[in-house]
Amino acid sequence: MEKIPLYQPEQLIYMDESGIDSNESFPYGWCEKGQRFHAQRPGFRRERLSIMAAICQEQFLAPMVDQGDGQA
Repeated sequence: MEKIPLYQPEQLIYMDESGIDSNESFPYGWCEKGQRFHAQRPGFRRERLSIMAAICQEQFLAPMVDQGDGQA
C-alpha cells in the first residue's frame, strides 16, 4: 500500500470479481401461526456466474461474464 503514491493515476487498475448462484434460498418466510414454513427450492447447486471487470481512470476495461467460480 505504501507504494501506491509512487504511481500515476493512469498506471493504476482496480479489478473486482463477484459471483452469483442461480440456487435460490429462503432464509425466512410467512405462514400461519404455529405452522411450519415450506417452500420448493432446488436441493443442488445449479449454474454459477462470475462477473469480472477492471476500471482505470473512470473507464471499464475487459468486463466479462464466465460460467463457473472464476478460479484458475
